[in-house]
Amino acid sequence: MPGRATSTFEFEHAEKLIEVALEEFSERGYAKASINRILARAGMSKGQFYYHFGNKEGLYLAVVELVLTRQRAFMAARFDPAVMQEDLFSIFEARLRLSAALEREHPELARFSRSFVRERGQPIFEKAMGAHDFREDAQLAALIQRAQARGDFREDLPPEFIAGLLPRLFQHVVELAGLDAAGELDAIHEQMGHFIEFLRGGLGRRKP
Repeated sequence: MPGRATSTFEFEHAEKLIEVALEEFSERGYAKASINRILARAGMSKGQFYYHFGNKEGLYLAVVELVLTRQRAFMAARFDPAVMQEDLFSIFEARLRLSAALEREHPELARFSRSFVRERGQPIFEKAMGAHDFREDAQLAALIQRAQARGDFREDLPPEFIAGLLPRLFQHVVELAGLDAAGELDAIHEQMGHFIEFLRGGLGRRKP
């Protein structure tokens, strides 16, 4: 039976299932996660589980959708629109601060996100990536075009080079910044800060 990725968590004891599933997938990864262990801890029957999700894949994809929805809602509610008047690197910094706030307030979402990145190369990762716009390419492309119009970038670098480079860097930012391994929260955000400063120093407009 195929997984039902569109299932919503709108049934009795759903929050307990979410809590347990987030922990199980985050700690063990998709392949080693046990549905029997999840159901036992969540107090959910197999019949109810199969009705809502079909199988482990269906549950995992539903959790991915839930995490993504909650993360985006958190960011949208707290992002200051005034930041959009600043340069591209300041926008990146503002989003980093929001990411830090998200991890402080909802560490379970952050742990799952990092575990999800470690699934890269596995079929479940590609299926989830195909179902959701994780990379937010259109939004990033619009930000890059705006930054180019503002003159945020170095004049000696071709615009098409920057427009092609930044999306590729952000597709692999987790690996490049060393965030794909478990680590202390402060160290993770310090690494991300270094990555943004690297972008600013390498691509930003040189001051006279």
